[in-house]
Amino acid sequence: MASFGHQAYALGSKTVYLKWIKTNHRDIRIVRPGDDENVRSYCEKSGLYGVNGTFYYTYMDTPPSGYKALDVHRISMYNTNPGDRENPTAAQPVRPIGTTNVDNAGFMFCQEHTSTAIPNYIYSDRHQGTLASYKFQGQHSLDMTNIRWAVGGFGLHLDGDFGDKDTYDEALGDEGAWSGLFGQAPRTAIFYIGGQYIGENIVLLTVFGDSKLYDPANESATLSARTNCGVTPSELRSIIKDVFPSATTHGIMLDGGGSTGIAYKNASGRLETQMVGNQIGNTGVFIPRNANTMIVTPM
Repeated sequence: MASFGHQAYALGSKTVYLKWIKTNHRDIRIVRPGDDENVRSYCEKSGLYGVNGTFYYTYMDTPPSGYKALDVHRISMYNTNPGDRENPTAAQPVRPIGTTNVDNAGFMFCQEHTSTAIPNYIYSDRHQGTLASYKFQGQHSLDMTNIRWAVGGFGLHLDGDFGDKDTYDEALGDEGAWSGLFGQAPRTAIFYIGGQYIGENIVLLTVFGDSKLYDPANESATLSARTNCGVTPSELRSIIKDVFPSATTHGIMLDGGGSTGIAYKNASGRLETQMVGNQIGNTGVFIPRNANTMIVTPM
């Protein structure tokens, strides 16, 4: 069963607030909530818990210049649907829009069963093309009926030796990251922490600039800040490696900024949520962003 954790983390002169869910890879589900649902409302209805999903672009076939990466990840989201975790049905696209990963971006996948050819049941990599055209280590195609889930994002490169911020930023640039990605912002990530096949081996992590808890009755005042807070991608990576020292292999940075949100079961067994506020025009009124995709788990 999944568990919840949190920590205030000092990073130089600032403090950020980490919240995470540890779960097992077999309990992960990647879902597409309704068009008007946010992280909180989806979890209230479904009885599941989790974080916002990956980058997406919903209203244009061709994103504007500098935002290509938003379009990349829509076709890299798969879900075992329906079925229990021991006897899943074949993976089907959650958001089957587009045909190619034009930016050679990162993605992470989970297999139901390993094989001699592909011995990793969790793996992350870079790839240009559809998931079905991917070849493990350039040689072996994925058996799409054996894929539990897969999700696109920007690589955390937890197994890489990046001695400074610029080196990691360069790797993200090679994946099609746009200039706005490199600033401070709330963040969301999914990564593998090792351990046994049946234990807690996946972390769904969020990083906020404050510790506000969302209250639907006082929505605008209880949403977390979006600007002038949070962490850079490089800081996110360093936090993960510090707080989760066994996270040394596979992971993906998901959508962040105004999309960041987490819903979890607290120590009393109640649903709690933290989400970032997005201002409606210049009204001073803030609302949570709709969650076009989510990564969820039972708790």
